Amino acid sequence: MISTHVKSDSIGEILVKSGKLSSDDVTQITEKQRQSGMLFGDCAIKLGLLTQTDIEQVLSEQFEFSYFDKNSDKFDKTLLAALKPDHPFSERIRLLRVQLSLRWFNQNHSIAIFGDDAGIGTSLNCANLAISFAQFGQKTLLVDANMRKPRQHSLFKLPNTLGLSQLLAARSDFNAIHNLSYLSNLSVLTSGPLPPNPVELLGRPEMSKLVTHLDSNYDVVIYDCPSVKEHSDGFILTSLIKGVVITSKRHQSKLSNFAQIVEKVDLSGGKLIGAIINGF
Repeated sequence: MISTHVKSDSIGEILVKSGKLSSDDVTQITEKQRQSGMLFGDCAIKLGLLTQTDIEQVLSEQFEFSYFDKNSDKFDKTLLAALKPDHPFSERIRLLRVQLSLRWFNQNHSIAIFGDDAGIGTSLNCANLAISFAQFGQKTLLVDANMRKPRQHSLFKLPNTLGLSQLLAARSDFNAIHNLSYLSNLSVLTSGPLPPNPVELLGRPEMSKLVTHLDSNYDVVIYDCPSVKEHSDGFILTSLIKGVVITSKRHQSKLSNFAQIVEKVDLSGGKLIGAIINGF
């Protein structure tokens, strides 16, 4: 039997509890709604009692969908999965999320994502995909495993004094993980200070133990890896994480390079489970 939990709070009740409206305001809005046949939110805006931002915020709460204020300075504006969920890019990210959920995350917890070249949007894909999984209700961790040119701390505007490099060097603990207050279900482990030996750090037994620990504590773990065109870091992680998604660029990536990467993924013990082609 399927059990569902139905929330009883109406939009008006949520707004009263949050202090946005008074009971008298709700009465005025519902009367306007009865007369005009308009939606509650449209009536409230028409009466000057609420803004469009107020309505978007309460709807996100009612449907348990994390709300991002478009004017917030807490994150980069390229995180379209949060800022513009109706954008075509956001829809492509959701489609990828659905495919990965069916093909991989039904039995596994982590994936490595890397590009066949640098600067083709791998980190951006990782961030938006992590947001999408979090919005879907999955306890999600985004790990910036690019200890060469990390971006996640910039995208989410987080400090990077502690992170993966410090964890692997035993200079930090799991307090290095940032639990984002403005997006429930999403946490970020930044790269930490750039080490002189990222390949050696990733090859340590501590990395294998970390992967196992994170797999047991999160529904979804996404590792943002550096380009495999220039570095072997991604293949080291592939041997531990197994599931791989490759990012490529339309009209830039070569089929021959892609085939070589697939072969190396296979040799490292990984499994190619998806590809993202940027540039459409």
